[in-house]
Amino acid sequence: MVLYYVDAQKLYQHRIERTQKCRNSTDKSTLDTDYLSDDPKTDGVLAMATYQKRIGRDGTVSYRALVRIIGFPPQSATFKSKTKAAEWAMRTEIALRDGKYLPQMESKRRTVGELIDRYLNEELPKKQNKSRDIRVQLGIWRDLIGQYSLTAIKTDILTAALNKIHDMPTPRGRTKSAATMNRYIAAISVVFSYGYKSLDWLSHNPMEKIRKYTEPRGRQRYLSDDERDRLLAACRESKNLMLYPVVLLAITTGARKNEILSLKWSDVDLYVRPDAGIAVLQDTKNGERRTIAIVEPALSILRDMARVRGAAEYLFHASRPDAATGHANIHHAWYAALRRAGISDFRFHDLRHTAASYYIQNNTSLRELADILGHKTMQMTQRYAHLASDHQITAAQRVMTDQIFKINSATTTPQN
Repeated sequence: MVLYYVDAQKLYQHRIERTQKCRNSTDKSTLDTDYLSDDPKTDGVLAMATYQKRIGRDGTVSYRALVRIIGFPPQSATFKSKTKAAEWAMRTEIALRDGKYLPQMESKRRTVGELIDRYLNEELPKKQNKSRDIRVQLGIWRDLIGQYSLTAIKTDILTAALNKIHDMPTPRGRTKSAATMNRYIAAISVVFSYGYKSLDWLSHNPMEKIRKYTEPRGRQRYLSDDERDRLLAACRESKNLMLYPVVLLAITTGARKNEILSLKWSDVDLYVRPDAGIAVLQDTKNGERRTIAIVEPALSILRDMARVRGAAEYLFHASRPDAATGHANIHHAWYAALRRAGISDFRFHDLRHTAASYYIQNNTSLRELADILGHKTMQMTQRYAHLASDHQITAAQRVMTDQIFKINSATTTPQN
């Protein structure tokens, strides 16, 4: 029997009528019907549904439905009744025609663990940011939900897994911060998006309904002049010879720790000018290369290091030639230097804030600072705007109050 359908709605209506006819039929022994659609109005899609009656050794009867559409792999399922088989064939054929069935089929056949492994092996190596943290985070996700099929992943399962992740202490025994939890959310969301957009294993990203944690406003901890002097003195005394130049470069450029440690000698030109050099940061947070200026006092130290570098690939090379990364590890030396300097509540990343404060307080515009720090948007740079305001007030007092109008701003008191 050959049938022509203009659209899926007509096909759906015909299936309903056909199913009702099957229910009312007195002949229950066979149900072999072909459905064809090659009308040009339906984009030339040829569809065929066939049904086979099967009798098991124990006498049980089942019905196998097979749906075939040109351009798609055959789909089949077995049911206890002919009616159920016909209803499934109707839904499947419409879903295939609308392009909705294959992701459903793959999501039933694939597990979350398979998708994570596929992402780690095939997609992550293409990314600029191949952080070890991402692998650790996805490893924890795999342990918690890797055994689930993709079609089983719902909001409640993801929320329960997130709660378990939050309850896991950090390596230092602390509670995970909101920022850390958002990184876990981002890590698995990227994987699901890969399965949805690139592999057609999912019909949507199941993380869409998961709300991110509310993060506190970014901290603004800066070194005072006295703290800076004490810290640099402690770094000079460190047994780790790379600590002092790394810290000094961080203070003078505002570059991040990983950006500095990833620098290779091929990335720098220490003689671009007699009094300055440049370095090209290849491995940046936002994935874009950025150039930083190298000036004194860091310039002289790096030039001295260049003279005795030998065959080292990295500016700040590891003391052991068999080190995994090839560049120096300053983690323990950094915290030891902080203790010797008597400085608390200070992280390496705060050197970046310190550098930004120096630039702002010495007439650097926010736009220039954004270029120096590598901010893609002014929103991140705006956190330093209050420093510009303070500097402007100080300048206005020095010029207008003290010099022009001859009023000592130090003795000025507010009027109530």
